[in-house]
Amino acid sequence: MSTMIEMPRYGANMDEGTIAAWLVSEGDSVTKGQAIAEIAIEKLSNELLAPEDGIILKLVGTEGETYDCGTPIAYIGQLDENVEGSTSVEIEAAESGNTKSSSSDATMVVMPRYGANMEEGTVSTWFFSEGDMVEEGDVIAEISIEKLTNELLSPTAGPFYSLVEEGSTVKCGKTIAKIGEGDVAEEGEVVSKCSPSEMDDVITGNKENTLVLEDSFETIASGSSVLTPKAKKLADELGVDASMLKGTGYHDMVTREDVKKANEAGALNKAGGTSTPINRKMTAMEKAIAAGMYKSLQETAQTTITMDMDVDNLVAFYKANKADYAAMGVKLSYTSVIINLVGKALQEYPIMRTIIDGDMFKELTDVNIGVAIDIDGGLVVPNIKNADKKFYSAVATELAELANKAKNGKLLENDLTGGSFTITNLGMFGIKYFTPVLNIGESAILGLGSIRKELASKKGGFYKKKYMSFSLTHDHRVINGAPAARFLNRIQELINEL
Repeated sequence: MSTMIEMPRYGANMDEGTIAAWLVSEGDSVTKGQAIAEIAIEKLSNELLAPEDGIILKLVGTEGETYDCGTPIAYIGQLDENVEGSTSVEIEAAESGNTKSSSSDATMVVMPRYGANMEEGTVSTWFFSEGDMVEEGDVIAEISIEKLTNELLSPTAGPFYSLVEEGSTVKCGKTIAKIGEGDVAEEGEVVSKCSPSEMDDVITGNKENTLVLEDSFETIASGSSVLTPKAKKLADELGVDASMLKGTGYHDMVTREDVKKANEAGALNKAGGTSTPINRKMTAMEKAIAAGMYKSLQETAQTTITMDMDVDNLVAFYKANKADYAAMGVKLSYTSVIINLVGKALQEYPIMRTIIDGDMFKELTDVNIGVAIDIDGGLVVPNIKNADKKFYSAVATELAELANKAKNGKLLENDLTGGSFTITNLGMFGIKYFTPVLNIGESAILGLGSIRKELASKKGGFYKKKYMSFSLTHDHRVINGAPAARFLNRIQELINEL
């Protein structure tokens, strides 16, 4: 019997919800936990998840319409099952974009949708080769979306065959692999059965004009090839310049295999030498950063105040504890110590973690401190949850773990969301003062400058003291200059108490 899906109730005060978007169509096969709709309530949106494996038999609710909680909006079940209040839905297996073929046991693997706003994803890495046996739940691929990476799990057991190359960017719901030896259906068309060696031609079409041959490598004159992250990493490791190589990947992107074959054939020059200006397409991360920075500056009234702080006690604390922490396997840093102190100050100054939500001031209750981390190709800001409640060692350990995950592209969505304040450090580059840009969804960001020795006077004499520059950008719509200055002064007091 089919299962009725009702308008959910996400909170005790929720009476109704609006179907902002259906993420599936009637006849689609879905798995338990898959997002099937985006439900809007006031200014928030939530994903509606499929309660079980099955086929979407009927979409009762209409996009844009508002329904009371508990109202039936869809039905899920199996082929030929009846839907309460409607006729039987006949669905042919060959017309389904995400199910098993009626003539075989091959199971399609599609580009998943990890969030309501996700439209496409990039296959960063395949973890299995053609014909490898996989078990249900095995991690078969790493999927990248903007700044995040997610693991793609095998839906069943059987022989694995990839249908797109590493580096390919694919629309959500499009077939990217199959489990099994049989035929699969893709976008309403049954793909003819083929061997693994023929699979690329079936999926990508006739690639005779773009395939890199064993002894002949096509180049482009402009030197503007776009390399996948894996290809760039390999080129850097080999010390070769692949910017002129014609790629065989999605939109002619240069794949890791392209670089490997061209290097083995001696077709790539060593990196370095005279460089020429290069025009290239922005990566997904670069586009996300550009859009975020522009949006931040357009929607807030940002101003920056600076303060030179006496950090003699901070330096003394770091030097006194560095060796002991290292013996415990913990890497202590000036940034990690300051995170602890800022966490305490944020607890005392809730205005620094208050944002504007409509016509209301909203205090962010959790002291989650983001740390800007420079990585290849961009910038990420993972955050340390409840930093005000953690010891110095715990913050130092978590900061090192987040930095390692960032460098290796292993950050999860939870690492990057929920922040209430951000710290960014340019002191290691000798920068004193700068103007940090607010992270969207926050009202303040603290920039750390270099530590330096300067002469100070006291009782008619001169002596050297260590100073550090602090640059605090705040949204003047929320935080006026005086509370921002008091917040900086409180940080100085906490440093003096170390």
